[in-house]
Amino acid sequence: MLDGVSSVWCFLGLQLPERSASFNVSHNTCKMLQSLALIIAIWCGGAAFEQNIEVLHSEIKFLGDNLKPQNIASRPDAHLAPFLMHWEKPLARSDDELRAVMDTKNPLQIFSQAFRLLVRYQRTKDESALVRATMLIDYMLDGYKPSEVSSGVKRWLYGFDYKSYVDIRSPWWSGMPDFFGPLVLYAAWEITKNPRYLYASVGSAKLALLGPEQGGVIWRSSKGCWISSYVWNNISDQQEFFVLNGHLWGLQALYLLASATGEKALRDGYECARRGFFNRELDFYNNEKSWTWYQLNPKVINPTHYNLLELAQFRALRLITGDRAYRRSENARRVAFERGYPLVVSRGRDGQLWVNFSMIGPPHPYWTDTYAVNVNCFTNGVRISRTGDKQYSSHSLDQRLVVRFPIPKRPSQCQLAVENGVDVYVYKKDKFLVVEDSKQLTEGGQLSGVGLDARSARKNRVVIARRAKVLSGSTDSLNDEARITFSVEGKLGSDAMLAIVLRSEKRVPLGMFLEDRHGVRSSRYYPALEPNLDNIVIVNRLGFDGNDALVSAPESLTLRVYTANVTDDFSIDVVGYYLLSGPVDVNAFFLKHAGAHFIQQ
Repeated sequence: MLDGVSSVWCFLGLQLPERSASFNVSHNTCKMLQSLALIIAIWCGGAAFEQNIEVLHSEIKFLGDNLKPQNIASRPDAHLAPFLMHWEKPLARSDDELRAVMDTKNPLQIFSQAFRLLVRYQRTKDESALVRATMLIDYMLDGYKPSEVSSGVKRWLYGFDYKSYVDIRSPWWSGMPDFFGPLVLYAAWEITKNPRYLYASVGSAKLALLGPEQGGVIWRSSKGCWISSYVWNNISDQQEFFVLNGHLWGLQALYLLASATGEKALRDGYECARRGFFNRELDFYNNEKSWTWYQLNPKVINPTHYNLLELAQFRALRLITGDRAYRRSENARRVAFERGYPLVVSRGRDGQLWVNFSMIGPPHPYWTDTYAVNVNCFTNGVRISRTGDKQYSSHSLDQRLVVRFPIPKRPSQCQLAVENGVDVYVYKKDKFLVVEDSKQLTEGGQLSGVGLDARSARKNRVVIARRAKVLSGSTDSLNDEARITFSVEGKLGSDAMLAIVLRSEKRVPLGMFLEDRHGVRSSRYYPALEPNLDNIVIVNRLGFDGNDALVSAPESLTLRVYTANVTDDFSIDVVGYYLLSGPVDVNAFFLKHAGAHFIQQ
């Protein structure tokens, strides 16, 4: 009889779930689903999948997660945090704002807006939010271009070019909206019971399971599956970037959809993509295991906000799947962030205790992308809280970039979270060594040499004289840069920062490289020096391309001042050169150079 039930079930377009460690489906659950399948088959007389889809999916859940049954849009913040973090425009509230979202030609951004509106409706019963959400969803089904229709279901393409390591021309597509879009459609069906949302959801998700050469987003290999973030016509597997946050975005959406629908094809896709990550998990750590890679081909260091997004993604996957294997990567990102962005208690000369947190740190200190930070400390049972959200305000540098507040005694615990539309817990600390709140900064070393267009300097003033030679029969100059070298004496670890204050008479582009005692170099770009201002230049070792290639700790830092567009001689003064080892140093530095110019990306 059970074989007959399975046949009926398959005829209806669904597959019986098999036992899986990731989904934790019990034998009793399977028997319940089998009995329900038989009842539906008798009731419907073997009707087609499309005709009975709303009946089937209103009764059946793939009970693989911890909270069941539960609508997708009603899940708690910790489950949905990656999808709710506001990395794009605020919620549309007017027709004009709604049209602006539609006009982005960005399917991920449009689906993200729709999903956040569905969540708002589910939590507040704000009918206008549901109206705006369904307007966006109907637009994606009926009006969005560029798009393609295959087997009666739609795939959404990006309507703009994307310049990356290759020039990606529109139309291109991605596993982020290709799995998240179907999840949003399913969440809309759960609320509205509009059957076309459900049909489009399952059909589009199955289309995304195909390989990139067939219009899908899944690369399959002996290591498992990888959900591609950037796919274009005629892409080869050698061109795959292996972007981690995009894979995790699609992986979470695929799990939630497979769990809700019970579709075997989606479940198998999740299992394959899960295996694809864990077979590459260790590839995403740098040699020191102190930070992670954003992608693997080519390797790009993770900006801070992507480290935080991935932390939220691994936490969400652990919570919704019950799969403890995700905890490793979650904790690794938590530890990396705490090392680079620690909470420190300091004591002033008057004995006052202060809590300190720096908004700048590895790998790109000028890219203040830690979102808004919430610091909560507890002492004598009392909570003392502060929020750091002034990075791009007109406040002084120390107020913008350091969260610092007094506390009556050493705290029993401090907790740190980031807020970007939703609170994301990052780490807690319950043991504090009190450091002295000194205003004396550690000198980073001395200017140790100059080269090419830079002449020897007196009193830290370097004269730049354009003297490029032109090769015979060529318009290319033999050299078009000045080099200014500082000794770092092996002090620049993965967490410390070098802060240099430079005053240039000309606006000049800037680059730099670190060099170890074996002559191995790692280099990086830096924003241009602005003329006649004290320019703050802050770097961390992790932000240098090729940092993993260094055989030993860096011995020198060389600034590359590009002179190709400079005709007159000019000078650069080295106003200050410091080693910053934590938030107390950062605060002291910004107080010392309160009027300096600091580029923020």
